[in-house]
Amino acid sequence: MSRRNRSKGSDWSLQKIVPSLFSLGGKLLFAAVVVIVVLTFAQCTVKKPEAPEWNTQFTVPLVSRTYLMPELIRKMDQSGVGFDIDSNVVFSVSHELDTIGLDAENLSTPDIDYTVSKAVGKVKIVKPVITPISVSLVNIAGLPVVYPTTVPASSFSVVADFPTIDDFTTAQIDTATVYVIVDNRLGFDIDAAIIQLFDQLHWSSLGSSALTDTLKNGEVDSLPFVLDGHTVSNTLNATISCHTPGGYLQDANGKVILVAAHFANDPVVSSATAQIPALQRVLSDSVSLQESDVITDAAITAGSADLVISNSTPITATLQVTIPDLQLSGTPLTVSRQVNAYGSVNVHIPLAGYAMRPSDLTAPQYLPVTIEADVPATTPNQVSINETQNFQAAVSLTGLQFGAVSGYFSSTVATLDPIVQDIDIPKGFDSIQFTSAVLTLEIDNAVALPGRLDISMAGDNGQTLPVAGDIAARILATAATTELVQPNVATFFTPVPSQVTITGTASFGDGQFGTIRAGDFLTGRVRIESPLEVIIPETPLETDVADETIEQKDIDKITDHVLNARFIYNVTNHLPVGATLNVVISPDSATLFTNPQLRFDDISINAAPVTAGIVTDTLSTGFQTIALDSADVQILKNPKLYIAQEMILHSSAGQAVRLTKNDYISINGRIEVEYRFDGNL
Repeated sequence: MSRRNRSKGSDWSLQKIVPSLFSLGGKLLFAAVVVIVVLTFAQCTVKKPEAPEWNTQFTVPLVSRTYLMPELIRKMDQSGVGFDIDSNVVFSVSHELDTIGLDAENLSTPDIDYTVSKAVGKVKIVKPVITPISVSLVNIAGLPVVYPTTVPASSFSVVADFPTIDDFTTAQIDTATVYVIVDNRLGFDIDAAIIQLFDQLHWSSLGSSALTDTLKNGEVDSLPFVLDGHTVSNTLNATISCHTPGGYLQDANGKVILVAAHFANDPVVSSATAQIPALQRVLSDSVSLQESDVITDAAITAGSADLVISNSTPITATLQVTIPDLQLSGTPLTVSRQVNAYGSVNVHIPLAGYAMRPSDLTAPQYLPVTIEADVPATTPNQVSINETQNFQAAVSLTGLQFGAVSGYFSSTVATLDPIVQDIDIPKGFDSIQFTSAVLTLEIDNAVALPGRLDISMAGDNGQTLPVAGDIAARILATAATTELVQPNVATFFTPVPSQVTITGTASFGDGQFGTIRAGDFLTGRVRIESPLEVIIPETPLETDVADETIEQKDIDKITDHVLNARFIYNVTNHLPVGATLNVVISPDSATLFTNPQLRFDDISINAAPVTAGIVTDTLSTGFQTIALDSADVQILKNPKLYIAQEMILHSSAGQAVRLTKNDYISINGRIEVEYRFDGNL
């Protein structure tokens, strides 16, 4: 009630006021009040114009990297692990063979010492001229001394002492014939005559012979006396024992018997003191090359020829020594010297630049040497000469070295120094067994001769393996490479040896024509290769460093107004093992791995799908996000950032997996920053 009474009093008052207001133009007054109130409030809430603001995004690409299997294998640093041409992972061991140079003896020849001597031998001396003797009738004992008279049949002797011969003093005759000539001018016939030739100096008979026919008056007859083997002086005598049948002779005037001695030809002597006509002596001799190979051409790079040219005769002579198979620019080596009587001359000839071109192409080869002596005549002087006197050349060919030798070479063997090769089994390979191992020998032959290689490999597992094959000869200036492949050698590697010793020989020639040169060599490589299934242990890898340039203009508008930030990544795996990646970022490349400014750790992915140990598909993490705070984003204030990944390949848990060249793992990542853009900034 009380809330109603009170209501009546009140209602009266309003009834009094409101009608008054409306009745007095209250409507206009009320409208004015409303306007004033509205304007007052409006004046208090309206602002000045402002710049726009909105949220936007800044993206920095950091990682876009694919690691192919060849690169991963290199980074795993597992010795001996690689790929074959079929992209399969293989285990291989290779070793460079020591270079085998041809033995020095193949480019040299033993020193050659020999003497070429030409004895004077039989010598022709100047044909002696003997003055005839005339014996008067009246001086012949046993015949009448007063004429005219009848000469009875009687015997008488005529002695002809020839004058001393000027052409020689004495001579040991090899071949000579002297004719004793009788000219009968006595006025009667001589029906028998015996002629004896006598050497008065040596007091020896040189022979006796009889005329066969009657030597009539006025006739001439002669008898030959062969002096071969006689020592003859220059004082000769002829005694003619005659018989005449007699006859009447009117007088003795002019009645004589003439006796002469005449050499048929120049006497040939084995020794003499005589006038010696000009003579020549030529001797061709040869010395054996102490080589089993047949040389056709050899370029000499070192060595010398030393000659001692001697003349043991009493006559100064010109001696020429020629070695026709030693040539300089095609001209035979020739030495000509004048050598005094009983003298000698030394000659030294460096042979570098000469060529040896033997004319004898049969083994053993002989090197010819010719010595020529040109001896002048001694007339009118006599000299004492003997057939044993000689012209001599002592030749020494020493230190001969060849730059190149062509010829027909018998088998030349070079021995390989033993090679010891350790086989280091990589991690995870300790229990591996080879099932299809192949041994390959690559031989580089720089010798222009075909050859043959015979080697033996011995492992410390008790196994041995012989390998042999023919080697191609060098062609022109390029070494020929021959590949010898020995398949199916798995037995040798069961069990896998830890050490292998390689020995053997290389042989060349075998009678074939070719050329060997200084510096020719044989070298090569031995490689053992086998496809493998790998047991991979946990393996950390350090990747390459990349860099990214950050535009610094207005960068603080981004870094100082960060709303939110994140690192977004995706990893794709085509490996038969899983992997964990850590992404490191720093403005300093030197401390990138040791003290990075920002890092994202433990980005992991499992192994890709595998069938029978081989990857059959890829596995991806999908795009994943790692949140960043504003402090992390401050790294963008550096104009250049260095980025790398630490990769850890997971273990294959003892299971054998097969890696191929096509396997890979890739990572892509970026930083996204959402910030508030304020137009007043």
